Order: sequence, then structure tokens, then C-alpha cells
Amino acid sequence: MGADIITLVLRLIIARFAAGSWVINMRLKLVDVLGEPHEVELGTCELCFSTGEVVEPTFVFEKEDRTQFKVDGYWWNWGDCTEVYVENIVDFASFIAKQTFDGNQVFDTNWLFDLIDKYDEID
Repeated sequence: MGADIITLVLRLIIARFAAGSWVINMRLKLVDVLGEPHEVELGTCELCFSTGEVVEPTFVFEKEDRTQFKVDGYWWNWGDCTEVYVENIVDFASFIAKQTFDGNQVFDTNWLFDLIDKYDEID
């Protein structure tokens, strides 16, 4: 009877791993921030139209398995660019290295903005 329960539990665990639904915590490393200042057209109409300089930063992260992924640190809305700002990128990279992230986490711009807000609260 006891062996049957253990076998059932092991099968359940294996099935959850195979389905990708098992939550595995991981660490990330910030390896680069890409972006160069350039001039763009801002605004959507003659009243608010202008030109300005934006950077459009893109953050490059590395997972523990050495796969890299990029997250935009900006977004455009009605002709205006909103960019994240991190004063001390080296300190921010150290902060990220100490964090643990859910294996099912979606790494997108919203996640990055929330992470920077968390960093700013500590800083």
C-alpha cells in the first residue's frame, strides 16, 4: 500500500514537471543595457508636435542556464516615450543578482518597471 502511494506521488511530480507547471525559482543577472540617444518626433498633432531626444533602453538579462533575453525599458503612447531611469546601474545589477524570481514569471516591460520601483524603495 505504501509503495503505491509513493509511486502515485512520483508520477504526479513527474507529470507536473513535464507539463511545465512546476514553479522553479531562479536567479537573473543583468548583463547589459543597450540604447543610444537619438532624436525622434514626439506628439501626435500640430499642437503638441515636437522633436526630442530619447534613448529607448533595452535591458539584457541572463538566466542561470545562460540563456539571455531582452526587456524594453520604455514604451510609446500617443507619440510620447516613457523610459525607465536607474541612477546607479551597477548597484541595480547587484540588487537583481540577489533576487529570486518565479520560474513562471513573464519578463516584460511591466515586470521591469515594477522591479525598478522595488529597487527604488530600498535605495
